Amino acid sequence: MNIYNAISELNKLVPDVGKLVSLWKIEQAIDNNKSFIVPSHVLYPLFANLLAENPDMDHKLLGLPIGNFYYLHALSIWSMNPKTVVVSETVMDFIYKSKLLDYVSPELLFSFPSQAFLINQKFGNYDGILFCKDQIDDGFTKEYSLNISLFSNDGRYGKYLSFTLPIGEKFNPFQDFKDKEEWSNIAFVFYVLFYVLNEFLHKQDTLTQDGTDFMGFNLAQRIEQTRFMNGTWRNAHWHTYQEKIGTGKYKKLIKWVQPVWIAD
Repeated sequence: MNIYNAISELNKLVPDVGKLVSLWKIEQAIDNNKSFIVPSHVLYPLFANLLAENPDMDHKLLGLPIGNFYYLHALSIWSMNPKTVVVSETVMDFIYKSKLLDYVSPELLFSFPSQAFLINQKFGNYDGILFCKDQIDDGFTKEYSLNISLFSNDGRYGKYLSFTLPIGEKFNPFQDFKDKEEWSNIAFVFYVLFYVLNEFLHKQDTLTQDGTDFMGFNLAQRIEQTRFMNGTWRNAHWHTYQEKIGTGKYKKLIKWVQPVWIAD
């Protein structure tokens, strides 16, 4: 089973997702609300009814439990606009060597081209990573979260992560993850996420073909051309800089600086 099979199965179990989302969008248009984020609570009743009608259902989709409504929400939202990314395996080595900064600019974290996107390639035991933004509204404040689902086609491995996206300048929102013992097993998710968001924002090395964004392949080609040359590649790194936004006002931004070839 792959993610397309999983979505097909989910649509059979919960066939009215598209209708409910369409109704919600109409309501937002009437209220002049321009947000394109479909909150998970919009689909919650459908998923809750599914489990209520099937209390003994012990079912997984791609290694993640069907009782995880945030995961089902991510699958449903992505299926409506299947934004897909593939990152060059050659460039991945440089991404992992780029030390994460303590500061992450909001512009980077909110540079999604759509509410959900899929990195469709192998990461160890996982066959892909699905990212989906969600809106949390408790009646007093509105916050955004990023829900992350790592899945496997054979259903043997699955992991779910979630964190609140910072509004305004804030230091590393991933500190809670870094303090956990499992950080070494999940750090790669954030290394790759930041690189992909950087590409969405700055488009340094992205080629779009058949609806898929291929990232880092121009750099990978340059790396391949130096294979038998004398020299070395200076590692890529994250760089912080200031951008002027008005008289005497600046905002802090970060950008991934590509590796540089240094000939002997």
